Amino acid sequence: MENIHTLSDNKKLLQNLFGKHAVSAGLSMFGVQCCQMINSILAGKFFGGSGLVVMSIVSPLYSIYAAIGALCGIGGSIITAHALGRDDKDSADETFSCAFFVCMAISAATSIVCLIFQENLLYILGSSEQNFQASQAYGTIYILGGVFTALFYMPYHFLKLTGQLKYLITLYIAMAVENFLLDCLFCEIFQFGMDGIALGTVLSSFITVVIGFRILLRGNDNFKLVRKINLDDVRQLFRFGTPSALNQCLNFARFILMNQLLLMVAGQMGLAIFSVVKVIENLSTIIGAGISQATSAFVGVFFAERDNSSIRQIEKQATILSLELLVPIVIGVWIFSDEVCTLFGVANFSETSAKVQLIDAIRIFSLSLIPSTFCLILTSYYQSAKFTKLANLITALRGFILLLIPAYLLAPKFGAQFVWYSFSIASIGTLIILGAILFFTRNEQRSPLLLLDLYAEKTGSYISFSVKTNTDAIIESVNNIADFCEKNNLTDKETMLVNLSMEEMMISITEHCFKEKPNETMDIRIFIVRNEDDLIIVLRIRNGGKLFNPIAYYEQLEKKDPVEFAMSDALGISMIAKAADSVHYKSTFGINNLTVLIDRKGDTA
Repeated sequence: MENIHTLSDNKKLLQNLFGKHAVSAGLSMFGVQCCQMINSILAGKFFGGSGLVVMSIVSPLYSIYAAIGALCGIGGSIITAHALGRDDKDSADETFSCAFFVCMAISAATSIVCLIFQENLLYILGSSEQNFQASQAYGTIYILGGVFTALFYMPYHFLKLTGQLKYLITLYIAMAVENFLLDCLFCEIFQFGMDGIALGTVLSSFITVVIGFRILLRGNDNFKLVRKINLDDVRQLFRFGTPSALNQCLNFARFILMNQLLLMVAGQMGLAIFSVVKVIENLSTIIGAGISQATSAFVGVFFAERDNSSIRQIEKQATILSLELLVPIVIGVWIFSDEVCTLFGVANFSETSAKVQLIDAIRIFSLSLIPSTFCLILTSYYQSAKFTKLANLITALRGFILLLIPAYLLAPKFGAQFVWYSFSIASIGTLIILGAILFFTRNEQRSPLLLLDLYAEKTGSYISFSVKTNTDAIIESVNNIADFCEKNNLTDKETMLVNLSMEEMMISITEHCFKEKPNETMDIRIFIVRNEDDLIIVLRIRNGGKLFNPIAYYEQLEKKDPVEFAMSDALGISMIAKAADSVHYKSTFGINNLTVLIDRKGDTA
């Protein structure tokens, strides 16, 4: 038996679907990161270098609440994706509710602690007597509204699972616009100080949370808040959310230690430059984290379905797209360094060398963007595919250990520019260490990098292809399916069952989902696994048309009107519904996903 038999390419549907999700994730991430960039830009414009220093001091506060949001938003969405992959809507609602209540509880407790120890916290973050009052004014408002910063991560991640991409983009782009307008209102019109920027940020987050949860909770097909919360859900939430939360926690610790190091080697100007560098880092995060997080929901669902080919395709597409977007940014940073300095009001700085130092900093830092994005993509993958230890390792090495050790060793001797070189050292070093670990722990039963389980692929056969939504293309594909069944020694009865049911389901989907759209495509996958005397046949149809479940439709039609059902040419669908061990239909990512499992134990064919 041949291990893999592929009739034709089935990339179009996933390419289009992932492209939409990547664009929506990037644009919505742009909205999220834009708030931080807008705050830094306006702080520099309204308050000069002192404003940027305050932003560098208080920005770690964002990481605290972002860690909580990442823990609950990413962790909760991964568990929910696995539940949707199993077609378990009740569990999906339970994990969504668990993520919401845990996020509320932890962020509220964090705000209380931060308010109690705020003075000590600000001094630890690098505040001085000169800027303490402005830092405290900003920090107090931001801490009071921190719960909204944590909560807006949940709509960001869960809207991807429901496929409501237009809402996702609109919601977070609107948040950035609201943040900008409110900042300008409070600082320019009402003449607030740095607290005006904090107030604008908190209010824009509050608006986003209210509208985002309203979208998530409305309608029967969306999520529901339920009171049933158990400890296992909480444990799973912490398990899958740990890498993302750890990244934000390490960012918090990194900011503290970096601030201290820069004060030591470059003074207050080092903090101001660091504030601008973090804006460049946030810009790259729009691409790196946006694309990597766009893969997360796909990997979670496909991993539960054991769809290795789709996982490979998604990860490959994410890597290529990241390179296509990041390379121009790196080139742009080197070419337009002067314009970046002007944008942040560097001309207002008292030190004459500020511009030269900033140009060196952003150029050197930009070299780390591409290897850093590879780390982000792999972290998101390992997190979604349940390899949490590897995800945590990459996060710790790239974001803390390999970053701070070179910086503290080199910068005091050779100058502040080696702080910026340490970002490249950390990313490249992490990839080298990961490669070494994967090499020395390699397993023939798993793929080298993604660690996919290869047992089914090595012991079974599958076809994976696309079919155009017209009758001629469907009939031609059925002939190919018949050849595949014959090569895999299915009985005549099994071959007829597969052929007839696939033909009728594809025709029904075409009629109900793609009326007058003959050039659209359906994604077909048939997977056969033999284990001694057992035979497993998995049929899967994905399409991006109108939401429609052909098996449920004809089951209801048979009960409602047996005469019409008998005239509907649905014999194959009726046979497959009765013969299958399980039939799962779900709308994931806003597309139809129908999976039929037939398990013939003791089959000797």
